[in-house]
Amino acid sequence: MTRSTVVFIPNLSARLLELFQDPETNPKGTQLIFTTHDTSLLNHLNRDEVWLTEKGENSATALTALAEYGGNKVKRSLNLEKAYLKEDLAQFLNLTSLPSVRLLASVRQMARSNRKSRSYSLKCRVGVRKPRRTILLFCEGTRTEPEYLEALKRQLWVRDSAAVDLQVQNGLGGLVPTTLVSIAIQVRNKSIELDGEIDEFWCVFDVEWPNNHPALRDTVEQARKNRVELAISNPCFELWLVLHFQNQTGWLNNAEAQRLRHILDGSQGKGLDTVRYMPLIMNAAQRAAEPDERHNGNDTEFPHNNPSSGMHRLISRLAPEEI
Repeated sequence: MTRSTVVFIPNLSARLLELFQDPETNPKGTQLIFTTHDTSLLNHLNRDEVWLTEKGENSATALTALAEYGGNKVKRSLNLEKAYLKEDLAQFLNLTSLPSVRLLASVRQMARSNRKSRSYSLKCRVGVRKPRRTILLFCEGTRTEPEYLEALKRQLWVRDSAAVDLQVQNGLGGLVPTTLVSIAIQVRNKSIELDGEIDEFWCVFDVEWPNNHPALRDTVEQARKNRVELAISNPCFELWLVLHFQNQTGWLNNAEAQRLRHILDGSQGKGLDTVRYMPLIMNAAQRAAEPDERHNGNDTEFPHNNPSSGMHRLISRLAPEEI
């Protein structure tokens, strides 16, 4: 390359980085500038090659270079991915707004509050309610999914249920499922360590068609091994929205699902009129269960189980028995 070139690469690999870093394959020292949500690539970079981005409350993005924190702040021997997924890196840099740090702070707060709420007096009580079940959600979407889940959280049958205390973790938009699940696993382990008494951990993400997210099967297996529940929509969350209005049996790609959703709810863009959707949740759950049964009967393997949405399993965990 002799001049600046912009190339979009859906699945940037460590091998590509090696090609740029090797003088034999890159004799002219061509620079590679890229953005990624794949934290595993941090292990292939030096601290002076990494910048962290964080969106502020005014939607402006701030850049922080690790090279600005020399000496013992970020040691060259530090495993950058491990430090990022934990809280170490952000603690060193005082970046307390990074998603993983916000989540860990939330877990600590829940641990304290749950211990208080679940401590019982020795006084006799009448009509004691059953202990609440705490469910922690992680979602990859930047707008539609968080808006929907926040509206779901406000529903009386969720909010007032004696069995559910739903907590939605936003600010994780744009993460690939592999990273999202890694963060959920880390937070779950920290919760166990702190006796946080969070009963269930769920990740909500998409498959994406025609270009699937990377390493989906491995991600599902990691979640299973670490007892993180998944609500996966295939091809995307818009399919779950479509099921609020009608059945969907035919294969869809992302663009088709999004277009059908806009036709059915009359919306434009990613904004969501949650008032229209909330009364139809149980209809959507019933419709989503049918393709799951069909795919299971046909032995259709993930991620080829399009269309499908695991959101109905999450709804079944939230709904009181009387609904």
